Amino acid sequence: MEMSAFFSPDTSSRALQRAVENGVSFIDAYAPSVESWSGCTPWHEPCVGCSVAYTRQNEEHVFFRALLNAAARGVRVRLLTNRFDSVRECENAVTMLTYFSKVFEVRTYATTTFQHSKVMIIDDCVAISSVNWSKSSFIENREAGVLMCSAADGADDIVSVSSYMRTVFDYDWALADIWTPPNELSASDLAL
Repeated sequence: MEMSAFFSPDTSSRALQRAVENGVSFIDAYAPSVESWSGCTPWHEPCVGCSVAYTRQNEEHVFFRALLNAAARGVRVRLLTNRFDSVRECENAVTMLTYFSKVFEVRTYATTTFQHSKVMIIDDCVAISSVNWSKSSFIENREAGVLMCSAADGADDIVSVSSYMRTVFDYDWALADIWTPPNELSASDLAL
């Protein structure tokens, strides 16, 4: 088994980016929430979100870009996150959750009261960390995590760890609600 540790703000972005870039078949991710990277969606406002064009241009982070690129190259990406009833997308606007749902599969957690884990299962690798999908978690906070990957010969316990994690993820995924964006998007926005 190959293991490596990572910390925010020093190495979390690069470690998780590399893991996603190495994904071949699937990426299953638990994240409690997905926050705007640019700050365009202040949650205390009556409605949130930015235009699709703004989101595409300004929500750029190496980890987010790696996820979008993985989906574009045919890796199945699934995100399981919480649904916050306070989120009301403005007309002609999207949050990061809606933006991602147009590129890969997004569901909202329903198994227990709240999904708090930060886990990614990438083929035969598992990343477990305290890193949230937010700017502060990646570049401002001291977060920690570990990436565990099976050895080249596959003869170690990480395969059973990733298998166990996938079993739990698949169970939660089956109970989860499909994320349905609050607003319809125009054909030109979808093309972006």
